[in-house]
Amino acid sequence: MKRVLGVWLVVFGVGFGCDDGAASSGGDGGDGDGQGGTVDTAADATPDEPGPALSAKVTLVALGDSLTEGIGDTEWTDAGVQRGYPDRLRAKLVARGADVQVTNLGKSGWTSSDMVKGVDWAEPKLPGQLGPAVAAVKAAVAGGRKAVAAVWIGSNDLFGLYGWCHAPDNAACEADNIAEFKTNLTDSVAALKAAGATVVIALLDDQSKRPVVADPAFDDILPGLDAAAAKLMTAQVGRYNAFLATLAASEGARTVDFFSAGIFDSLPLLDADGIHPNAAGYDRITTLWESAVDQALGP
Repeated sequence: MKRVLGVWLVVFGVGFGCDDGAASSGGDGGDGDGQGGTVDTAADATPDEPGPALSAKVTLVALGDSLTEGIGDTEWTDAGVQRGYPDRLRAKLVARGADVQVTNLGKSGWTSSDMVKGVDWAEPKLPGQLGPAVAAVKAAVAGGRKAVAAVWIGSNDLFGLYGWCHAPDNAACEADNIAEFKTNLTDSVAALKAAGATVVIALLDDQSKRPVVADPAFDDILPGLDAAAAKLMTAQVGRYNAFLATLAASEGARTVDFFSAGIFDSLPLLDADGIHPNAAGYDRITTLWESAVDQALGP
């Protein structure tokens, strides 16, 4: 594996993998009844408009891939890491009066399996995010704080799938892929909830509409993904989102709807790689997360 412009290229003959959010809406043969669940859409939200005052003590634990880590952002924290949405969200909640602590566990290039189990392709090998997340939630609850776990994962599951699986094996590969994704997310949400967190889950954008896939000018970044594979990816993301919405509804979790947000197909909101958000994109993303976290915190 090697990383180029924030993209993890995975070589399986001709293949590739990406480290950020992919998606689609409902069906196309999906395992559910569309997105369903408690989908929070904030397309009309304005990033500069402050929300109501808060007095809560909040610990935000963020799990995910490059979109959680903050790849593409040009703003940095005092600790020297990209702000992404977690630090922006912290700042917005603090400005409204909340006492906020953030643990950002996001790792560029990670899949849902990596999030749960860790990775053995890195040197040194890295543990998963779920164990530290559960520990952080338990510590927050023990300290009298409200714990919110934000989960945004799935892009690399999808790009990895279509990097190595080709016709006539697509249906079998897709079935195995979503079964593994379901197990990973079900186990993660259950563990976070049992530890005492209120969970917020991201529904994924349709990555086939991102410039890196849809615009021929970016063909040199992700070679090998043709129109047929992009169409299959759109349908698979629909299955992901249908499952995520159902999982959220069954577990009392909130959702953030990136499928309907119009962020990842907008060049002015993206980094030069055509994949990751830029600072303006992360501002928009933070607004969506803030709305969902407000609802998760309750009155």
